[in-house]
Amino acid sequence: MNAGKIFEKNVKDSVDEEKIYFYRLRDSPSSFNINDKNKNNKNPVRFSPSNDYDFILFQDGHFFAIELKSTQSTSISIGSNIDDKTTWKGKSIKFNQVKGLLKANKHNLIHAGFLLNFRQFDKTFWLDISEFEKFCRSTSKVSINMADVVRHGGILVDQTLKKVNYRYDIQKMINDVILSDI
Repeated sequence: MNAGKIFEKNVKDSVDEEKIYFYRLRDSPSSFNINDKNKNNKNPVRFSPSNDYDFILFQDGHFFAIELKSTQSTSISIGSNIDDKTTWKGKSIKFNQVKGLLKANKHNLIHAGFLLNFRQFDKTFWLDISEFEKFCRSTSKVSINMADVVRHGGILVDQTLKKVNYRYDIQKMINDVILSDI
């Protein structure tokens, strides 16, 4: 299992599903054979997942749309023009994810954003999509680093290393995000 999938599993395992509704949107398959009768088909139809975000959390009337990103690097690749899909070159954060989170964020009691995990520093942050959008509009950078996240209101998520895996205080994160929106 790659580091991103481990991060997703650790976040899921950190949710108290007795108190918080949790749902992981399913990824689309990366390819399939359109013609099963022809086993020699060398041209399967390919497409990439296009979910707007990874997870849905719901608690006490608050809906969270969350995209998870994990990196061993010091920064996460983003695009260069938040208004133009053709010039968005983000390898980590995709254009459709930004647009999907912005769309969700327009509604009352919906909190949309990223959980950004910087493995090199053992730190994870919630970054609201509106703050991410402000960052993108204020810079020509094509990546976001931890200092940028902090400068743009990133909320540090408490985490504890159990033998191998992390546990994240998702309940505290939810409370902190709701309080930051008041």
